[in-house]
Amino acid sequence: MSSSLLSLLVFSPLLGIIVLAFMPKTNEKGIKAIGFIATLVPLLLSFVAYSQFDFAGKGVQLAEKVNWISFNLGGDFPFVINYELGLNGLSLVLVILTTVVASLAAIASVYIKKEWKGFFMLFLLLELGMLGVFAAQNTVLFFIFFEITLIPTFFLVGKWGYEERVRAAYNFLIYNGLGSAILLIVFALLFAKTGTVN
Repeated sequence: MSSSLLSLLVFSPLLGIIVLAFMPKTNEKGIKAIGFIATLVPLLLSFVAYSQFDFAGKGVQLAEKVNWISFNLGGDFPFVINYELGLNGLSLVLVILTTVVASLAAIASVYIKKEWKGFFMLFLLLELGMLGVFAAQNTVLFFIFFEITLIPTFFLVGKWGYEERVRAAYNFLIYNGLGSAILLIVFALLFAKTGTVN
């Protein structure tokens, strides 16, 4: 059965980002309130996903599949990428854990002393990327969501971290950049061998 629950769950932090984008930077209390409330939406949706999950069943559940990109490279098989989300037992646990930790982190973020608007917009973008990583059902979508997590993490560590935060941020960028490059090569080789990104 196909539904849009997982898309709503994964992209729900965007609502908070959009609201924050139109808020004045000086409204500290409002920004912190919206930043926290925006983490509650995916938290509630993750519990809805839990309630709809059939633990007696097997395989991927709550699946979504939409034709996204397709073209022929001139080989034996066309290059097809679908927008595919779904959850199994492990990824369901990771999604719920992500939403719970995000809400707790938003509460702990009340101690941020500067630029709350930028912080919470990056924080919500990070949550979106993490949720997408755990729900993605093909390597291309996984890679896109994984890369989305790197950008806000770099700035969150570099700007709002503690001692040696700039060095830590650049080390994070270098190691994850190298890891991403290797990951992309491996995914390309897998596609070349199998003809699918699933």
